Amino acid sequence: MFLWFRQIRHRLLDNGKFITYCKYALGEIVLIIAGILIALQINVWNEQRKDTAFEQTLLAEIHTSLNADMEYFKFLQTRLSDNFDACRSLINIIANKETIANHKLAELVTQAQANYVFYYNRGSYDALKASGLEKLSDRKLRHSLIRYYDFEVPRIESMIRFTDNSERLMHAESLLWQVGDFVADNDNRFFDIRLQGITTEQLTDPRLLQFIQIQNYRVSHTLYRLEQLLSQTEAVQQQLQGFLTSIQ
Repeated sequence: MFLWFRQIRHRLLDNGKFITYCKYALGEIVLIIAGILIALQINVWNEQRKDTAFEQTLLAEIHTSLNADMEYFKFLQTRLSDNFDACRSLINIIANKETIANHKLAELVTQAQANYVFYYNRGSYDALKASGLEKLSDRKLRHSLIRYYDFEVPRIESMIRFTDNSERLMHAESLLWQVGDFVADNDNRFFDIRLQGITTEQLTDPRLLQFIQIQNYRVSHTLYRLEQLLSQTEAVQQQLQGFLTSIQ
């Protein structure tokens, strides 16, 4: 094509048509510039398409992670609610000096134990953050994700870990070990100590009372934080779901 354009220019010059040649040369320059601009625009469109696909993929993964986190938080909430109910029952039994069968007492004390692990998945968010959060087209969603993953969840996690520090947990477990007989039991997420033998006479044991107080404090505070986290997670989850639906 360039050879063809060159031949035309030479013919115009040979025929003495300088003005026509200038017009033709100007048109050729405009055509080249237009071609470059079109190529650049196509390249921009391709990059935008890649960014959009990458954004959708990562946001879908974040949504999946939020679903899994919600399921675990609800599971943890149910477990801690059982722990809390057991603590309150023991406190009421001791305060009202109620009678209770030894095996029922052992079940309540075992249930009052609150051995749990708090965790969540932020891998997909960190991948999006590493690639550049500015690529996220929805500004409100971007702010919500930043606030949730970089502020709200770390804040609640630090509060839970402060309440549930290892020193307090070990102290509670040591108190219980001094009161009754135990057997270790493992399940897929937690390590528990099952109480085998305890009698109603031990309800007045200060070590048992202290254990119940510690567990009640740990569980009630963690439950409160979990309720906050569940509400915030659900809000971000719904906002993300709405955005994913709108761009499909």
